[in-house]
Amino acid sequence: ETGDGDDKDLASNSTFGKDFNFAKLTPSYTVPTGLIATYGDTLKDVEFASVSEGTWSWMNEKQSVGDAQTEPKTFKAKFTPNDTETYRTVENIDVSVTVNAKTLTDVAVRDIADQEYTGSQIKPEITVTGDGGTALTADKDYTLTYGENKEVGDSKGSVTVTAKAGGNYTFTSVTKNFNIVKKAGNISISGSLNKTYDGEAVEVSKLSVDKHDSTGAITYKFYTDKECTAGETVAVPSEAGRYWVKAYMAADANYGSAESDALAFEISRADINPAVNIEGWT
Repeated sequence: ETGDGDDKDLASNSTFGKDFNFAKLTPSYTVPTGLIATYGDTLKDVEFASVSEGTWSWMNEKQSVGDAQTEPKTFKAKFTPNDTETYRTVENIDVSVTVNAKTLTDVAVRDIADQEYTGSQIKPEITVTGDGGTALTADKDYTLTYGENKEVGDSKGSVTVTAKAGGNYTFTSVTKNFNIVKKAGNISISGSLNKTYDGEAVEVSKLSVDKHDSTGAITYKFYTDKECTAGETVAVPSEAGRYWVKAYMAADANYGSAESDALAFEISRADINPAVNIEGWT
């Protein structure tokens, strides 16, 4: 694109002691092309190539170039000719600039706290920073890809951070691992072991046990006080008395160990009705 003469500005000259005004001419110029900026730049960072006819400059060099995009953006510039006595400065000329993504070299993912097993894919929230610790924004600056993230173990979880296509940054993808730990176990028991003394032990199979998805083995312990501090035994009671039972669940691959609340039960004394035989009586 070029510009050339019109008569708008007036210049003065003096001939034979008299002043004459004449219109300054519009200079010929070629609009610069191929200008490149990087996300985060201002127009001051975008330099014009030198030309013999004059000087190019931006109308507002403090203006941000904005987000990166594939299509060029238009900004206002001005052309100042070398011969300002004859030619006027031309302002507000549209000049195209291509804004490229900024390349980051120090993208980091903050350490991820241990995540508890859920049985489903775990997707923890993360914090990502770029060069100089600048915070990056999910879905604007980067996208996330999570691993399977179901198995308990050290570094069994993973998330990969990738620069968003068409975004403001480019960088090498970063993968961060994290630990998946066992979920706290939970066990509860219900039912009744109450019975009348018959010389036989109570039947723990009558209890209903909820292990909340754990496969841990169960052990029962019996106590003779509500606080479960006295008379602890794994032997199943058979004698008359008042007892409390707790179920203890061992840890498995995904759940920790646990113990239930105490459940009270009683073995009542049996009624005695002795048979009396008196000699001579029938």
